[in-house]
Amino acid sequence: MKIFLDHREGPSGIKKELIKHGLEVFEEQLKLADFIIKTKTLDGKIVTVGIERKTTNDFLNSIIDKRIISQLMDMKKHFEVPLLIIEG
Repeated sequence: MKIFLDHREGPSGIKKELIKHGLEVFEEQLKLADFIIKTKTLDGKIVTVGIERKTTNDFLNSIIDKRIISQLMDMKKHFEVPLLIIEG
């Protein structure tokens, strides 16, 4: 499994926690999603999971400026498993 983390997520502490659990994390500038996980299903198929993480304020602001719709549509188009996580 490979985990790619957007460089803007660095201060969140998530990278540190993933590494602490022995996971391989690559930090870079991602065009879509905050995290991308490349992994295999139980039957061996490789899938890509795109995760968009939003705080409550960011989620509300993205609704107001309507960017949430385009973000979610792009994620659905580019990832086998798109996931939105709202914290708060």
